[in-house]
Amino acid sequence: IISFVRLYGAKYCMRIPPPVTNIIVSLIACFIFLLMSAATTVAVWPLLPHVEDTFVNGMKYDPEIGLFVGIIDKEMNFNIVQEYYGRVKKKTLSWSLINNMIDGIFTNQYADL
Repeated sequence: IISFVRLYGAKYCMRIPPPVTNIIVSLIACFIFLLMSAATTVAVWPLLPHVEDTFVNGMKYDPEIGLFVGIIDKEMNFNIVQEYYGRVKKKTLSWSLINNMIDGIFTNQYADL
């Protein structure tokens, strides 16, 4: 796109520029608004609760813990929490609740060390 803008500028650099009209100003304002809206959407979308499972990144556990070998997903974490705590309602748990339950498993198990 930048190459086309430079080509356009080189072709028409010796011409007298057209007057700035309200239509041109409104087109530029719309372009800036669309650009800012797209950037805001890309930044905020992963933070919404109903899509947090799609954007999980950086889940890391201590490599010495043998429970978490391979790719960690919400279903695997839920199965481990269900095995440890017993009956857990099968509902969509938030990542913060799952992490707190996983932390509770290891703090209770290794509290004497």
